Amino acid sequence: MLLSLSCQAQEVDEEIYSLNIDLSELVDKTHSERTKILTPFYEWGILTLDSVTVFSKIKAIQTLAETHKDYQLLLECELMKVHYFLYHPELPKKHTLAIMMALNERAIRENVFWLKVRTESLLGNFYFHELFQYQKGIEHLERTAYLLNGVSSKEFPLKMECFFQLGNAYFYFHDYKNAIKNFKGGLTTYYKRENDFYFIHSLNNIGVSYRELNNLDSAEIYFTKLHEFTVEEHNEVWRGLCLGNLGFNSYLRRDVESGIQMMRDAIEIAKAENYPNIVAKELMRLSEIMFDLGRTSEGINCALEAKEELRPTQAYSERARIYPLLAKVESLRGNPIEANLYLDSAFKSKDSLTKMFSSVKLMYAKQIVEDEKSKVLSERFKNKIDKEKQAVQKQRWLRNTGIIVLGLLLFVVLLFFLRYREKQKVKERRSHTERKTALKELELFRSSITDKNSMIETIQKELHVTLEKLELKEGENLDGLDESELIEQLRKSTLLTDEGWRGFSDTFEKVYPQFFKKLELKHSNLTPSETRFLALSLLRMQNKEMALMLGVGDSAIRQVKSRLRKKLDLKTDESFESFVELI
Repeated sequence: MLLSLSCQAQEVDEEIYSLNIDLSELVDKTHSERTKILTPFYEWGILTLDSVTVFSKIKAIQTLAETHKDYQLLLECELMKVHYFLYHPELPKKHTLAIMMALNERAIRENVFWLKVRTESLLGNFYFHELFQYQKGIEHLERTAYLLNGVSSKEFPLKMECFFQLGNAYFYFHDYKNAIKNFKGGLTTYYKRENDFYFIHSLNNIGVSYRELNNLDSAEIYFTKLHEFTVEEHNEVWRGLCLGNLGFNSYLRRDVESGIQMMRDAIEIAKAENYPNIVAKELMRLSEIMFDLGRTSEGINCALEAKEELRPTQAYSERARIYPLLAKVESLRGNPIEANLYLDSAFKSKDSLTKMFSSVKLMYAKQIVEDEKSKVLSERFKNKIDKEKQAVQKQRWLRNTGIIVLGLLLFVVLLFFLRYREKQKVKERRSHTERKTALKELELFRSSITDKNSMIETIQKELHVTLEKLELKEGENLDGLDESELIEQLRKSTLLTDEGWRGFSDTFEKVYPQFFKKLELKHSNLTPSETRFLALSLLRMQNKEMALMLGVGDSAIRQVKSRLRKKLDLKTDESFESFVELI
């Protein structure tokens, strides 16, 4: 049998595990058939019987095998001896390791499949749990799993145990994804045996792994499968444990009251089955939840009850878990000294556990590095090295190709940039030319307005002089021509129509881009006449020039100015020209 890490607390018929049976039943049997007969002896007989009894049984089987020339049964006898040294370390560990390795080499040399699998599994467990060479242990367990790929549990009844042990190794180092993969590897080929230890633990550990990965839906599926199995098999202890896990899962899914009730049911089952260690664990978990929910009195009660259930032999990690809870209890009771003592114990315990696990992980990491170094020197891994070289060459080729492609892309981008910059320069030159032209047009326009305004003033003066000489009153006709009508005709010749204003605006925008848009964004409440006034102010036109251009009187311009000054909140000493220059 494989090296079992823990044995089930179950009744085993002494006649079976002591092999007080007709040993001829072992002759000329397949490995699968022998395993069903010998499993109790491997799991219980070799562990509990004295050495004289054990070796006398092995000797009897060996004699029977020699008599019937059953070579496979002879190899089974050698495996039994190895198991004895594993369970009873009278020999130094290095000697036990040498015996195992010799049997493994023999299995490889003679190509005995079942013995290769079992010795690889034994080596994996021995390296992992006895020599603490974790990487080598996992490597042997991985070989075991590789050998068992495509083999059914009916052909090899111990398949589930092999995958469980590999999954458990990854589970120990919190590598939950690999743990799930290997636990499932055993479950897919489950072959019903009376010993359901590995089946139950695989389901449970898959659920826990999924929960640690925060995949609560998948965790729920496997906890539910386990619960159904325990109900079917009338396994009350595991039914209680499963209820506790389902309850905690429900709590994490925010189904609080349902989860708490399931955890309470788990506690009651553990009490009924007289498992104080399980009671303590569930109470501590429930106490933590109650404190988180603010249900202080219930949290205190659970913590104190858990303290009573804990035994001196309880695992150190479980005893360490109770300290923070008791510190909280004493703090709530108003006992700061006791609370500080528990906090100190909690800190020391946590620190000790952290250091312990960190040292194990560090050892594992170092072993991985050392193992990788040794693999480089091994002929077995030459193919792997070649693949790594090919991968490096491929990466180098990809890198070089990437550099070339990147260079070409940069070149194309540069060409586009240069073309774009040239277009921008042409555009800027064209814009500059258009602006200069527009500026000249505005200057001409302004000069024209100024000239016409001067002309009107001159004509007005000359008309007044003429009227005075002729002694005509203002408003009387001169040869049928009315003075005001004449002046009005001159004014209309300078007045901007809507179409003329649009042309003026287009020219203005070339000199002062987006002036009207910016003005509207900053002061959306301006009227069209006010907007025109501000535009003409930017050209520094006088009131008379504006009045002439807009076709209004001087008084209208003054009114616009007064209204705008209030609307724009301009100070008395602040000019419209300086205001519009900031637009």
